[in-house]
Amino acid sequence: MSDTPDAPTLTLAPPPARRLEALWGLFGGTRPGSALPVRLFLRGLGAVYLFAFLPWAVQILGVIGSEGVEPAGTFLQTVYAAEGLAGVLHYPSLAWISSSDAVLQAIPIAGIALALLLVVGYTNTLVLGSLWALYLSIVTISGDYGLYGWSATLLEAGLLGLLLVPLRLTWRSTPVQAPPRLVVWAAWWLIFRLWFSMGVVKFYDGDPAWLRLTFLSHFYPNQPLPTPGAWLLAQLPMGVHKAAALVVAVVELAVPFLIFWNRKTRLAAALIFAATSGFLFVSGHYAFFHLLVLLLCVLLLDAGHLHRLRSWLRAPKEAPPRPRAVRLANAGAVPILLLGAFYLAALFLPGGRGPFNHLNYRVFDPVVLEKTSGLPLQGVAVGLLQTSARFYLVNPIGEFKRIPRIRYEVVFEGSLDGETWLPYGFHDKPDDVDDAPAWTAPYMDHLGTQLYYEAQGLYFYRFDRRSDYDEGRPPRLLALAERLRQGSPAVLRLLDEDPFEGRPPAFVRCSLYRFGFTDLGTLRREGAWWWREFEQLLLTNHPEGGASWHGPLLEPPLNGRVQTNLFDGQRQGAQERPRRRP
Repeated sequence: MSDTPDAPTLTLAPPPARRLEALWGLFGGTRPGSALPVRLFLRGLGAVYLFAFLPWAVQILGVIGSEGVEPAGTFLQTVYAAEGLAGVLHYPSLAWISSSDAVLQAIPIAGIALALLLVVGYTNTLVLGSLWALYLSIVTISGDYGLYGWSATLLEAGLLGLLLVPLRLTWRSTPVQAPPRLVVWAAWWLIFRLWFSMGVVKFYDGDPAWLRLTFLSHFYPNQPLPTPGAWLLAQLPMGVHKAAALVVAVVELAVPFLIFWNRKTRLAAALIFAATSGFLFVSGHYAFFHLLVLLLCVLLLDAGHLHRLRSWLRAPKEAPPRPRAVRLANAGAVPILLLGAFYLAALFLPGGRGPFNHLNYRVFDPVVLEKTSGLPLQGVAVGLLQTSARFYLVNPIGEFKRIPRIRYEVVFEGSLDGETWLPYGFHDKPDDVDDAPAWTAPYMDHLGTQLYYEAQGLYFYRFDRRSDYDEGRPPRLLALAERLRQGSPAVLRLLDEDPFEGRPPAFVRCSLYRFGFTDLGTLRREGAWWWREFEQLLLTNHPEGGASWHGPLLEPPLNGRVQTNLFDGQRQGAQERPRRRP
């Protein structure tokens, strides 16, 4: 025998073809045991779409119809005149075919019908794709009335739902099968970004009150549409608010990492997120946002978590996956994962956190150019980001970053003679001290919600000179006042109370008020949920048309009596509090 030691064994690297085969195998991977959660998710997605389309079926003509506050036809004509055919890609919508009232009304009605099909389990590519395209059509042309954080998140979740079903261009229902692995990862990534981003923008670059743990004491009364639960929570002592804010920090900054550990920690994360969505439902009116958060938690589960529901749901056996469809879906998930990583990283870029979290989701080309100027494939990156923004494929997330310390509301009143003024009443929005906070979620009053932001915008204008204001004149308030003076039936149907019963008044005026919650003693004695203070008259519409503008609001303080900072100031000076309308 030879004493010569054995020669070392050389391990050869796999050839490039083998590497490509392994990579292709990753694109062909599925996640067994997740078919039942996916089935529940798709049915729940139909329910969320239903609540997203239902308000628009009632309100779309009053908001963007031909006699609405901001007609979609006028908007599309302006876009086409400025951008030509490129505007069709920049603002994708079926309304480009026709912006008539009949077509606008048909879009949400068709969405409701398809959403009901999805709720009962009728899932396929055409149903999910049509729902996504219909909702995108509304969000694109409705502007600030329809574009909120939860609207963009629904479009992103709808895209993932489209990738979770096999690609088949048929109206027949698609059998349940194991979902593509990368699509499931993209769904987990969306859930992680949703919660972690909200935590980062709060405590890393948000309202100073988050670091002091006093934010919730300002949040309950000053959020867009408070609920009765918010009024009750506002009565609690500051120590409870601070403890709750600390819990929010843990839920949003620590719990999301449980998603990537194992199935038990994913179950724990899903339960915690579900409990938090319940808190959102009780404390604030955010349309279908709490339902969407709850629905996304389903994708963190597997068949083992839901084994007791299998017989009740009559869950069918998983159909064998179609390799080509799985690879296409996994390939589609890759840019979603990468774009999500970019938006998450942008939260930590110096000076880049604000634009990416208080973005209007569309006009951010200069921001994109600045943030991608050093990338080796800048052109590809910019094109991908711009396409994502125009179609809301992947979106920046940053809800509940700041809250005003002052709640402003606009109050509209009409008069037949210029002497006696009668108030218009809006759904959900407070107009008088005895208007109880509404609780209509997941239904959403688009006009009332936007009027809150318009009132707050009057304050912001004094500091940043909002570009959509003409010398301080807010165009939406002027447009709404004119429609009320004309007695537009479409707009009047949006109101809770029309004091003239359809007759057009001779004059319409708009005033600015400061609102705040009362305490339990005041509610019992006077029946008043709010206190309010008159700030100033904003505008008056005349019988011959046109408006007298009594602004602009250029220099604080508004009424010359109180020095305030909208986000981080303390009120100084005594004020009287007129309890009723003047």
